[in-house]
Amino acid sequence: ESRMSHLVLHIGTHKTGTTHIQNTLFANRTQLLAHGLCYPKIGRASGQHVLTTQWIKTLPDFYASRTSAVDDWASITPEQETVLLSSEEFSRAGPDRVNFTELAELARGFTQTTIICVLRTPIDFLQSSYLEVIKKRDCAPIGTFVQEVMDPGTPDPLHYDPNPLLDQLQAQVPSARLVFLPYEATRRGPGGLVGGVLAAAGCSIAPEALTKTATAKANISAPVLSAWMAHQISRPAPAGPGLIDLATQALAPSLGETSPRLFTQAEHVALHDHFAPCIARFERRVRVFAPEFQADPFPPLTGRFGRDDVPATAWARYARLIHDARRSTGVLAALSTAA
Repeated sequence: ESRMSHLVLHIGTHKTGTTHIQNTLFANRTQLLAHGLCYPKIGRASGQHVLTTQWIKTLPDFYASRTSAVDDWASITPEQETVLLSSEEFSRAGPDRVNFTELAELARGFTQTTIICVLRTPIDFLQSSYLEVIKKRDCAPIGTFVQEVMDPGTPDPLHYDPNPLLDQLQAQVPSARLVFLPYEATRRGPGGLVGGVLAAAGCSIAPEALTKTATAKANISAPVLSAWMAHQISRPAPAGPGLIDLATQALAPSLGETSPRLFTQAEHVALHDHFAPCIARFERRVRVFAPEFQADPFPPLTGRFGRDDVPATAWARYARLIHDARRSTGVLAALSTAA
């Protein structure tokens, strides 16, 4: 009788706590192995991003294979009952995206495949994605970014609408078990995001038994409006942490109990109206094989504080803080990464 073996792919998506999940799994490989789950060390990162370089050629050099991606795939053998691989790059869109039909052939030794995908609401996903971009480089103004995302002629690089990702998975790996997890509900649930992924993978270990990892290593976004304000000052260079901290101080008296948001009220409404039908369709499709699935609700319009709500007094406070900081010895270098 042949031995059952299970390959689990955690495919992101981007900005859904993937770095935290990967760091935690990597730090607890011994404990996980004792519970029948192998989280292998492949490449130099805590996630197995190197495996996606078989298809995606534009990833950072840090993700590059020391040999070849084919050899890295060959090193994954179904000796353990369950092998878990994690990389948000598995879910990347675009012409050089992962080909899951070819992936299944590379992993043909496994008798069962589960694909786990964590999803944020499009509005939250877009906001977090934009902040990630301006951490590294200059880009189009946020208003232009919003318009491009809603333009049907503009390619969707990260599956803000998850329906094309579902199309791809169902067409290329029809035998795989698909598990979609709503980000906010999973984050607040038992064991948080790590617990949700492990439960979907069928691992019985209690999340509280895992060793905690330093949050500093996770890819955590800066406060949304602080990062945006700082970028207006530093561009085209990315804003340094000092400039973002000063923006946070300048904004604090204006925020009160409101929830900071990057988008204006008009943009929020437009994004909701554009993506709400997409998410409703996605829910209907997923419920065919997962009847209890429910996507996270869109963030409410009420109680928000968008960039159109930042008053002139906050900008004046910011200018004074920057002026004072520039006069202080040793502070200038922290204001911008280009300084």
